[in-house]
Amino acid sequence: MSTTRRDFVIGTGATMAATGLPSAAVPNNPAAAGELLAAFTEELLADYPVAALNWHVGETPPTIADYRARGGRKPVVGGLRRMPITAGDRAAVRADLAAVLAADSGRGVILSPGCVIRHPVDRALLAQVAADIAKGTA
Repeated sequence: MSTTRRDFVIGTGATMAATGLPSAAVPNNPAAAGELLAAFTEELLADYPVAALNWHVGETPPTIADYRARGGRKPVVGGLRRMPITAGDRAAVRADLAAVLAADSGRGVILSPGCVIRHPVDRALLAQVAADIAKGTA
């Protein structure tokens, strides 16, 4: 089995995130640590052979706007933080939707949670999110 440099570095980036290495590299500055990891992975993900990218948008860097500003062209799958959906926080979910629309005009985004939504799900909340998406408003 051969290992490419990109696979090695992406694996290293995941390990860095899991172990908190960026935070150790930039003590007392979580934003700078997040920026360090984001810059490290974005360069590699730009050419990664996938149709779309998913990460915890709104929970971890980069923002969609930052990803686009750095030349990110692949569609993004995400934009809704998982905890507001789980908690049934309609205002926070609408804020997430507004942030996606503001960052990318809603183009190039497959709107979804960044990760799993815990069960049980508030179906009325999901219906409201779908209605807001259909209207293109938050």
